[in-house]
Amino acid sequence: MDTDRAAGAVAEEFLSVSVDVAQVVGGKFWDPSGGLEIVAGGSAEVEPYDFTRPQLVALTRALEPGYLRIGGTAADEIYYDLGETPAEVAPEPFSYVLTAAQWDAVDAFAREVDSRLLFTLNAGPGTRDEAGAWTDGQARALLTHSAGRGTDVAVWSLGNEPGYFGVVHGLDVPPAQWAADHATLRTAVDELTPGARLAGPASAYWPAVGEVVPFTPAFLEQLAAGGDPPLDIVTWHYYPQQSRRCPAGNRRASPVLALLPEFLDEFDVHAGTVGQLRDEHLPDAEVWLDETGNAQCGGEPDLSDRFLAGFWWLDQLGQAARSGQQVVARQNLSGADYALLHEPELRPNPDYWTTLLWRRLLGPTVLAVTVPDSAPTLRAYAHCARDEPGGVAYVLLNLDEEAEAQVGTAALGASDGTTVQAWTLTAPDPLGRDVVLNGQPLALGADGSLPPLEPATVEGPVLTLPPLSQSFVVVPGAAPGACG
Repeated sequence: MDTDRAAGAVAEEFLSVSVDVAQVVGGKFWDPSGGLEIVAGGSAEVEPYDFTRPQLVALTRALEPGYLRIGGTAADEIYYDLGETPAEVAPEPFSYVLTAAQWDAVDAFAREVDSRLLFTLNAGPGTRDEAGAWTDGQARALLTHSAGRGTDVAVWSLGNEPGYFGVVHGLDVPPAQWAADHATLRTAVDELTPGARLAGPASAYWPAVGEVVPFTPAFLEQLAAGGDPPLDIVTWHYYPQQSRRCPAGNRRASPVLALLPEFLDEFDVHAGTVGQLRDEHLPDAEVWLDETGNAQCGGEPDLSDRFLAGFWWLDQLGQAARSGQQVVARQNLSGADYALLHEPELRPNPDYWTTLLWRRLLGPTVLAVTVPDSAPTLRAYAHCARDEPGGVAYVLLNLDEEAEAQVGTAALGASDGTTVQAWTLTAPDPLGRDVVLNGQPLALGADGSLPPLEPATVEGPVLTLPPLSQSFVVVPGAAPGACG
């Protein structure tokens, strides 16, 4: 494997997380009991999110620095009432109220875990005039409040998944109007929170078909035609399958898909489409995947929070970094079936452990790596190792359910006498939540603390990857040119 060549770099905040705004305000989110009521947006009322839980703070801080994205479908139904006595019921046509106390809780949490904020502003029916143009009164109220409190919102986004507005909110906003709306927001952001960046359009891409309602191409074309595009970041959303909760879907979630190379490879297709549109219209903008999860509509019960689903997560992270996505925001931090942490006890789901290992071991520099055709069930990604000058950190996935995979350490760049370290994750039941690291079960301590996550030392010239395993491998000195 040739890795002594840098293929790009991602932001230091590449690994980021989301808390849905419906959770923040105590709106409708996905049934925490795993119920399968078919509904758009959420199936159960939840209590306002408790950001103060010590274990939540500690486990999130371990993943930072990153962005904390506050968004989701309910973002376009929120009324900002930031006074001392906020309304208990949102005025029509809004559905929920965001209070100053809730905003302060988000701000305090972001500060405590060393996270930067990305907030999705309401662009729904309650913010538009009779002609359909977006009005900035509500946004200005929140921006002013934010600036007054010293809240550092690094990125503002306007609206969530505009291609769905007609179905979800009964409101069709043409791409040209959406572009004009962003220009209006740009003026307010520059005036009230100077230095903050603007991201959009947060369009949803479905598996196989891409944008069900084509929106991004015309939107970016309209922005570019304006001569001074107000957008700093092109954002998009992607779920590789849909939960049975979703009222519509073209690929229902199934464990049968989880290890298929064609299922995993599809991300690159859509990432390539978005990247090409950025190159054509806004070449100076970054591209972020600012919402993604294993299955749309809260995740698939008994699948999205299990070890088997983690092959998708690690593989998509590898592809996203390789394709130049600067930030990937996981939907979501806790709650529902696609979360990193299981509510209410905040037990780490399998994807939490791999996210943590990625954050600790992989630096932002992405390396080119190829896998020989003779190993079709082996997936490999490589970055410069974090805190190891000249070293390379690999993510190696053995998709074979029965056979080991053998990888020569020399092929990973190891010289004679090099100590190679490996963190290999397996599971007693691929459809279970229990994870084993180098033969030892992973669990929090009795006090909620993280275990040490010690590596195994690879002896000899061959690294053996167990069947159905996820491995992180660090090879010191493997790429002195690219990672020196």
